[in-house]
Amino acid sequence: MVLLALRVGYAIASEDIIEKLNRVRPPFNVNHLAQIAAIFALEDEEHVKKAKELNKKSLEFFYKSFDEMGLPYIKSYGNFVMVDVKKDAVEVFKKLLLKGIIVRPGDIFGMPTYLRVTTGLESDNMGFIMALKEVL
Repeated sequence: MVLLALRVGYAIASEDIIEKLNRVRPPFNVNHLAQIAAIFALEDEEHVKKAKELNKKSLEFFYKSFDEMGLPYIKSYGNFVMVDVKKDAVEVFKKLLLKGIIVRPGDIFGMPTYLRVTTGLESDNMGFIMALKEVL
């Protein structure tokens, strides 16, 4: 999980889409050391397997929790999910931040009532759901 601190991600897409992504990518967004660490992590099949399993379990936990809370969401193929909190997401974001929970409000994506929630360890995911229930 050290790669999380390095803010490393990758995309698999057509050449055309990658070219478009590179147009909006900030310069120097991933340093050389982080790139080397990412390559080693991708070559570590056990690490990749564990990361995929953790992500799958996290998404399933979020889906179940959101269903129980009656909150619509957009199913994900990545390591985050968009959930409709049915309120001003910036206000919910601020309340969660006071509880030490960092998410991203969806207003910047044109989705003012959605939060973007990244998957994590089981304890982190549970902490987020508990805090979300409290602030809603």
